[in-house]
Amino acid sequence: MSIREYREETDFAEVFGLYESVNWRNYTDNRQILKSALSNSHKTYVFSQENRILGLVRTISDGFTICYIQDLLVHSDYQGRGVGRELIKHILLSNENIRQIVLMTDAKEELKNFYSKAGFREIKDDLSAFVRLN
Repeated sequence: MSIREYREETDFAEVFGLYESVNWRNYTDNRQILKSALSNSHKTYVFSQENRILGLVRTISDGFTICYIQDLLVHSDYQGRGVGRELIKHILLSNENIRQIVLMTDAKEELKNFYSKAGFREIKDDLSAFVRLN
C-alpha cells in the first residue's frame, strides 16, 4: 500500500472509476469538469495497493490559514478497511502548518463518528455554516 500525489496523465481514468464506484454523479456527469477540479486542487493524494487506486483525498486551500477537505472517497469494494483513515492522517500531516482544516459531510452517524475519531469536531452548535449549491 502507498499514498502518493495524484498524477493526471496516469491516474485520471482510474480515479474517474473511483468516483463512479461511490456514485458521485455530480463529478462523473462531466469528465472535463472533474479533470479540471482535480488539477486545480491544492493537494490531491491517492491510496494505491498493488497498482490499483482504492481511495483519494483532495483539498482546496490558500496554503496558509485555511484548508478545505473537498473530497475523501474510498472505492465501494474497499470501504471499512482503513483506507479513509490513512488518507485523513496523510492529508492532516501534509497540512499541519495550516491553522484551520474544514470539511462538510452528510449528517450520517457513521460519518460523524469517523471524523470525530480523526480529531474533527462538529460545529453546528458553535457556528452557522452556509452553502449555496448551483
